Amino acid sequence: MSTVFEVCGALSGLFVQDGKPVVYTEDQLKLLIEAAGQATDVNFIESLWQRLLLDTSGSSSSKDQTHRPTSSAYQTVIRALVQCDQWAQALDLVVQFENAYGDAWKGPGRDFTAVSVYHGLRFFPLALVEEGKVAALFEAVKARKDAGQPVTTTLMNIICRAIARLGNTEAAGTVLQSYGVWGIAHDADSYNAIMECCKINAKVVGAESLLSYMTSKGIKPNAATWNLLISTAIAAGDRGAVVSAIERTMAANCKVQVAVVKRAKELAHDEPPSRPALRLALNRVIEQQNLQDELRMPVNVNYHQRQQQYQLGQARESSSGVGEFRRQTKDVWRPGMQQPEEQPEQQQVKQPPVQQPQQPSEDEHSGSDEQPQMSGLRSQLRDAFKPGR
Repeated sequence: MSTVFEVCGALSGLFVQDGKPVVYTEDQLKLLIEAAGQATDVNFIESLWQRLLLDTSGSSSSKDQTHRPTSSAYQTVIRALVQCDQWAQALDLVVQFENAYGDAWKGPGRDFTAVSVYHGLRFFPLALVEEGKVAALFEAVKARKDAGQPVTTTLMNIICRAIARLGNTEAAGTVLQSYGVWGIAHDADSYNAIMECCKINAKVVGAESLLSYMTSKGIKPNAATWNLLISTAIAAGDRGAVVSAIERTMAANCKVQVAVVKRAKELAHDEPPSRPALRLALNRVIEQQNLQDELRMPVNVNYHQRQQQYQLGQARESSSGVGEFRRQTKDVWRPGMQQPEEQPEQQQVKQPPVQQPQQPSEDEHSGSDEQPQMSGLRSQLRDAFKPGR
């Protein structure tokens, strides 16, 4: 750390050379900001940031046609301020970052992932590993609101994800519900924070319900949403849910993160060789995303061949119309086939006569008053014609 202080102190005197200000490239200034963040020199960080806003014209890649710092420059200075626990200054820069690259920016060069708490700004909630830091950040957000400064969705997403990572599902849900009170709308990352709670607690049903709810609100899941769904199924040890989530991720044209693929491989090692559905799904991901070949998993050759033959047959039937013909005629009897629907009728024909209703005799139609008389007549006739009489 002492070396960092020495470097920062030496470089801080290089702003002026021969009585003229020295122009630095953005990459050079970012290195200085990183060093100042490690040294927790807040004043030097602010001076470097102001200098970066003025001097980045010396680098052709540091500014675009709108003359704004790159997203990497914003992320570097925000990270340095977070390292120094300077929450108010960090929040100010996050809002400026959103205005330059987020929804508020109407010009070219939008980058929604740059201002996402699951991509470009993921380091912010990950740094809040203690409840005290989360509480301090929340107080800084409240102070912004009381001062009439804007409170954006990204600021609340930082707090919501930080609370979710601490495992406090109830508190994260309360923060999510408070977005309306603060006058801001939810986005996909807002619900992703709650889904992260589901992942920590291995609640697949909760994650699925949350996904259905956010889509019903017109919010489109992003790549982080799908990867969290896969990770939740992995945490629950549900291979079927993992396969389903992977297929839905690929159908949404989103990529499965390499770290998620590696965790899924650990679950696939215990998969029965005769039913390698997860292995096949992971291999499709590896092939589609051009990942490293060493990530590929071995699959039962016979099973794989049967699957390919089945898929090929399905494709041929679909193209030739045979499949539709079979679906329409699957219930029609053909010679040589059993007729399961006619079998009960044959059994009814072979039933003994006792079980079938018989035509009533004249005696039965004669009425209840005459039946005793006819019975007495039958007994008299039997007695009259007994042998020996």
